[in-house]
Amino acid sequence: MIRKTHAKEVLVILIGSLFLTSVFTIRPCINSEYDAVQNIEQNLEFNISNIIIDGNITSNEWDNAEQKIAWYMDADPANSDGYNYMYLAEDSDNLYIAVDLCSDQTGSTTEEWIGIWLNTNETDTTAPSVSERRDNWYNGLNAGLESLIFDTENNRTYPFLREDDALIGMANDYTNLDDFTVHLGSMDGEASALNNFDDSDYLNITSEYNGTHYVYRLDYNATFRDFYEYFPEIFGSHTQRLDLNLGSFFNITVDEHFMTILDQNGNLRSDIEVQLNTGTTNDGDAYLHSKANYTADNYTIVSFNAIHSAPFNVSLSFLKTYFQRNYTSNLAVGTIEYPYSSIKNYEVEYTFGTTENNNTDHRVYEFKIPKSELENYTADTELGVLIGGYGTLAGWPNTHNWVYAATEQTGIPEQRTAEYLYYNMTMKGMVLPDAPTIQDISPDPTEDLEISIDWNDDENADSWNVYRYIEEITEANLGSATEIATEITDSNYTDTVSGLGTYWYAVVANNLLGSSPVSNSESVSVIDGTAPQITGPSDFAYGYGEDGYVINWTCSDDYPESYTIQKNGTQVATGEWDGSDISYTLVDLDPNVYNFTLILEDAGGNLISDTVIVTVNQLSTTETSTTTTSETTTTPPNPSLDPMLLVAGVGVGAAVFLLGIVYFLRKK
Repeated sequence: MIRKTHAKEVLVILIGSLFLTSVFTIRPCINSEYDAVQNIEQNLEFNISNIIIDGNITSNEWDNAEQKIAWYMDADPANSDGYNYMYLAEDSDNLYIAVDLCSDQTGSTTEEWIGIWLNTNETDTTAPSVSERRDNWYNGLNAGLESLIFDTENNRTYPFLREDDALIGMANDYTNLDDFTVHLGSMDGEASALNNFDDSDYLNITSEYNGTHYVYRLDYNATFRDFYEYFPEIFGSHTQRLDLNLGSFFNITVDEHFMTILDQNGNLRSDIEVQLNTGTTNDGDAYLHSKANYTADNYTIVSFNAIHSAPFNVSLSFLKTYFQRNYTSNLAVGTIEYPYSSIKNYEVEYTFGTTENNNTDHRVYEFKIPKSELENYTADTELGVLIGGYGTLAGWPNTHNWVYAATEQTGIPEQRTAEYLYYNMTMKGMVLPDAPTIQDISPDPTEDLEISIDWNDDENADSWNVYRYIEEITEANLGSATEIATEITDSNYTDTVSGLGTYWYAVVANNLLGSSPVSNSESVSVIDGTAPQITGPSDFAYGYGEDGYVINWTCSDDYPESYTIQKNGTQVATGEWDGSDISYTLVDLDPNVYNFTLILEDAGGNLISDTVIVTVNQLSTTETSTTTTSETTTTPPNPSLDPMLLVAGVGVGAAVFLLGIVYFLRKK
């Protein structure tokens, strides 16, 4: 099990150290004992938006860091015993680490370096043996275990290998026949036969006739990265020399036996030939192969060849491979076996000055590490941290090295994850929400201006943003859509739209890490299914020439669009309609019967009409009309004499005359 040292444990350790060291003369690098421990607890209201990687630790940047850890260091006499600080902060994309080395109070950067080792998923390297623990550590690299060693003196990642000509040699036995290819002749035996010179187990090859001679050719593929158990790509590309020692003998003495290499095109190089044993006694031959003859992929093919006039057999008794590479850099008095930096992309700045933790000049570091560099940072575990380095202070006796680990004080225990210190980071283990799924919007179409949108909940989402647009919403056009709701905490929303049309909706989920991909996009059409309302007057009549009569229609609609007035089926007026009442004035109508029809259309395409019948009568009196600007007066017309009326008048007069004569005669 990994030993987890939590913030509260560190607090107890710190307080204990105050009592243990009280017998020494201590120059504390803090303002007070209380200040040393008050921010040990995790800050759950962290906000690191102001952090600038410039090597200066200021309160407006780091006071809101999620973790602030203090540890006590007994420094060398030239420096200051006291508290040093490590800050841990994060945002959705980066991990921030600041180290305030209050004890390092000499400004030289000569040979100075700092290392950070991280355990992102509580990888446990505990094992019964050193070799097993090394295996566990190596297998965990880039899979939970991360490292960064920074060369302060040269402002770079510390080189994994030394940059001198010193070489370290290593030997390798081969037991894999796949490394060997017989081009001429036939082979019998196992590759393991080549491991021991003095035994009676051999790799045997029988010659074949090529038309002029009996020959054999055996090619050995020496791929340098296959020589190494750890860091094969790095060590393979820095293998500077290859030494081969071959033991062999023949059943008869042969004319020629030699070793060469293949060029880039697979041809034997005649300029490189090493003569080998041609006799019947088991004997060894050595061959030195320099890097100048390697292929571009850092491997070489060595070819063993023999030629004779008669058939022969050759027995290969021994093949030893010696390869020489550069040394790894020697750090922390050799306690770092492999000074490997898995973190390649990062930002770092360092200064020598004061901070709010200490007003004496001292070394300060700020790091920004993209989370993309940290494999398995999404694991829901605590973050393991180990830091150490070399400076002008001595964290362990007779050296200029220092370390902050769980218990180790005189070495860098990067392969022992139980020595890491573990801290809770709020975003660690957090993953981005999945793209939400919006349900079908119903009813569709609808006459309601309130649109209800529902989508699935997500345990990784803290809130959602809702978008509306005139077309289907995708990642490509999300920026053009209208954000109608921001960081709502319910998985539903009711939108109130302003009018008819088709509306598209999409949703994005949020949490501290950032935002999800955009959801599917669903649409709804808001329609007008209600026809306009219209009330017209009753039918009416008026006399010919009596202009100024008006037809008034009372009209209404929520989405008015246009009107048309027809007289006996012929359009006489049209235009946009704003929903108000409509009037039409009657002028210059001859005596007749007229149908005046008003047709209304709204934005939904709904139609309604109303017809008013107007009768214009012929007047029976003579009418004289005088028109002014404000009113109309009418005089009856003088009709012409009708002949029938004249006859009727004469007849009536004659009858009256006859009646008068009769009356007169009777009186007499």
